Amino acid sequence: MDENMKNINFRDINWGPDEAKGDKNLPNYFFEFPDFKEIKEGNCRYVIGRKGTGKTAVIEAVKNKVENEPLNFATAMSLRDFPLAIVRKLRDKTFNDKSQFVPVWNFLIIIEVCKLIAQDAGAEPVEEVDYLKRMLVSNFGSIDFTIAETLTYLDKKQSKLKLFSSVIGGEYSEESAKNISGEVHYQKAGKYIIDKIKNIRSDSSYYLFIDELDEGYKAGDDNLRLLILSLLRSTEDSYIELNSIGLKFIPILALRNDIFDRLEDNDINKLDDYITRLNWLSIKNGRMSLFDVVNKRIQASFKELVTWDRVAIDDDKNLPHGVDSLWKYITNRTFERPRDLVKFLKICSKETTAGPLTFKDVSAAEDKYSSWFYQEFQNEVHSYLPVWRESLQALTKLGKWHFTYEELTTKLMADEDISRFLSEKKWSSDKIINLLFDFSVIGNIDSKRRWLFKYKDHDLVWDKEMDMIIHFGFAKKLRLKHVNNKGKYNIE
Repeated sequence: MDENMKNINFRDINWGPDEAKGDKNLPNYFFEFPDFKEIKEGNCRYVIGRKGTGKTAVIEAVKNKVENEPLNFATAMSLRDFPLAIVRKLRDKTFNDKSQFVPVWNFLIIIEVCKLIAQDAGAEPVEEVDYLKRMLVSNFGSIDFTIAETLTYLDKKQSKLKLFSSVIGGEYSEESAKNISGEVHYQKAGKYIIDKIKNIRSDSSYYLFIDELDEGYKAGDDNLRLLILSLLRSTEDSYIELNSIGLKFIPILALRNDIFDRLEDNDINKLDDYITRLNWLSIKNGRMSLFDVVNKRIQASFKELVTWDRVAIDDDKNLPHGVDSLWKYITNRTFERPRDLVKFLKICSKETTAGPLTFKDVSAAEDKYSSWFYQEFQNEVHSYLPVWRESLQALTKLGKWHFTYEELTTKLMADEDISRFLSEKKWSSDKIINLLFDFSVIGNIDSKRRWLFKYKDHDLVWDKEMDMIIHFGFAKKLRLKHVNNKGKYNIE
């Protein structure tokens, strides 16, 4: 063991809170991966990734940088506690597809941009900025309010907004028009406001962060699908329109990949050049390496240069046969997501006493981690598979890691709740197996004995002709015993 390692206590590492939102220490240990600069500059506006891959952390990191730069202004939109019922009431009923919700999102985005301009002391002409401020205060009471309050106001005012006559016309003097107002439908009001914004000049950048779009999401809810599709279209249209008139508007939208990849629309492919997918790798050297994420967190806790090899006994002689490093043992029990890995290491730190992390510590932490991992899966899959718990219990009843399609099908169909659910939905058991594969609870084993999991290759599809295996992260929770001959497989 390196002599310096004796002075490093794994327990001294601050891994941070489970949630990145509101984490004040995030700037100290956020790893700026290669596409981060492109996101901040607005060249990549859509951050797509599985739950736990760091979408919110990316937005928080950009937000932290923006707040420290005087020529940047930011606001946020979230579907948390969002009055979706009002959005449905305000939709344009002359359309049937996603277009019915586009006017609502367009208006909400315009109002958010107005709020940013109102904060910008460098925006000109002053009289145009003053108009926008007075418009906001006249309708909403201030220049600081939420999109939920915008929607509530429109609902209360029968979809109308108060605008001053200098914009909507009328036979008044210029001075008197500043104080005389009329009510206009929000769609028409939005066009008037855009005309005003076109006159604004500023060297500032205006950021709009759009996150938590999975709040209340239910698989198969066509209204929510249309809402998200229309938001994507409005976000891109607003970016193009505002930047074309010289206003630097940078929207950054984060969305779970299981939601995004199920959206079927002609406009989706048009966004491809502006998408960053958070696909992390466990290898120690790579473009999106989790090793860099962990080392960044480790280094933030020490004044001297400290990395993984100084806080963990990576070649611990107690590792199971066929496992060549402690790092690999740990990452094989994750979906190669920052949240999984950091959570596992946080739990491990509570098992250490002094000095570096050992396999004994990791083994002691595995029960608690597996339960957490199981719960994370539940949060992700429940809207797609109401009988997720029963489906995982079927895996427990199998009692082994490696099994055939026929064996799993038999166990699933033997469960009364699953059988009833399949009958009601007119599904076959293959649908459940497909979902378990899509969420990487199970993977295939090919003819070369390689393990094929979807989290490692998002283009993989389940092959019923191949045998299957359960992901190691679920092992303890599903009460599956470790296999000592794991080394006979190659993991990919």
